[in-house]
Amino acid sequence: MDIFEKAKRAGLTTSLDLQYDLDETWDFDYQTCLPFVDVFLPNEAEIRVLTGKNNNDAALEKLKPFANTIVLKLGKNGSRLVNDEIDIEAAPYTYDEYQDPIGAGDSFNAGFLQKFLEVL
Repeated sequence: MDIFEKAKRAGLTTSLDLQYDLDETWDFDYQTCLPFVDVFLPNEAEIRVLTGKNNNDAALEKLKPFANTIVLKLGKNGSRLVNDEIDIEAAPYTYDEYQDPIGAGDSFNAGFLQKFLEVL
């Protein structure tokens, strides 16, 4: 959390993609950290286990008081952007001949953040 707080004090834009916790401890203190994160980029599995909720809406509601902008990655179902002002879903880009989804989330993050920074 300290690095995010320092970055915000320095005027930087921050983003966070936790990655799945292979140890299943999920000891991330989102209530303390997320206020310093401009864009939080979890996927469905991560947000549900992090919040202990079994659906996306409930998980988002639990995080919204602490988060600035949440971009929920929904895999083959696209994505959803939620903040205090908007709640929108985006259809997925589909390509029937894809070979390997490894890196798809990171590629999504990079593209989203590029556009996010352009409109700031």
